Amino acid sequence: MRAFLVLVVGSLVVPLLAAGMLQFARGPIIAWFPPGTALQASNAIGYVLDVSVWYAVANLLPVPPLSGGHVLLALVPALEPRLRTLLPWSRIGLAVAFVLGAPYLPRLLA
Repeated sequence: MRAFLVLVVGSLVVPLLAAGMLQFARGPIIAWFPPGTALQASNAIGYVLDVSVWYAVANLLPVPPLSGGHVLLALVPALEPRLRTLLPWSRIGLAVAFVLGAPYLPRLLA
């Protein structure tokens, strides 16, 4: 189980590390582009950073299809029958949240 938890935590840490490296390289990347394109490149990098952070935070939710749900099942196996009945509804809820723009929520709140 320890290896499973390391794998799940790693899957959440890697996008955050990649986002940090991209943020660190943002200045040189933008400086490389001509002035008209630099704004577009900055916006694209900002979007990738937002989505990376949103991905890591959203996957911590204890919903069965997400990483947090797998951790919850690993820590409390007795919840598996109950969470299996909620699985179709959680998938529908996640699809609705994605269609309604949940990944854009960090930008809207900023």
